[in-house]
Amino acid sequence: MGNEDKQKRRTATKSGPQPGNFPLGSEKSRAAARAVLSTREAESQENQMLVRVYRSGQELALDTDTCIEILRECGKLPKGKCGVVNFLNVPDGLNADELEKFLREHGAGIEPRTSD
Repeated sequence: MGNEDKQKRRTATKSGPQPGNFPLGSEKSRAAARAVLSTREAESQENQMLVRVYRSGQELALDTDTCIEILRECGKLPKGKCGVVNFLNVPDGLNADELEKFLREHGAGIEPRTSD
């Protein structure tokens, strides 16, 4: 039964150069490692589940998908498979430009918690 469980696990397809194909610590090995990590991060963002928290009736000048993209661009989204984005601390009455500036400077008010 143990072997069957291992065989059923989905494994990632390895495409492109792998760090182990080059001498340890070499420039090519480090470049391959960076490429692997970049690919993993991109894949995890595609499959990421985000819980968006905001006040009932809270109106933002931008839709939440746009806000999420802004937070992603400036590195203020949680990492991992699941995360919470808290819009409760976003001040009311901001126009689109002010909201974008607020999100880029402060995130969504607090750094969201993450979970793997």
